[in-house]
Amino acid sequence: MKDGRKVKVCISLSPDVIVRIDERAKAANASRSAIVEELLREGELRVREHELVAGVEAYYAGRSPAERSEDAALGSTARTLDLAED
Repeated sequence: MKDGRKVKVCISLSPDVIVRIDERAKAANASRSAIVEELLREGELRVREHELVAGVEAYYAGRSPAERSEDAALGSTARTLDLAED
């Protein structure tokens, strides 16, 4: 499905969701399909961002006390070097 052609699908949505989609479509002078696609893409980006943040947080939460101490020392050195350049 990476040939760029759109694929028709049939989905069921709550009436209140349809109202909000229609409001956005009217304001943007766009089709329902365009609005739904935009919202789905934005939602997918937010999910990926959340997964990335969760992964980084898990990485740092798993650092040993020795690794955290080393990180602090490196950060301190970096700040000292940065101040010296100013």
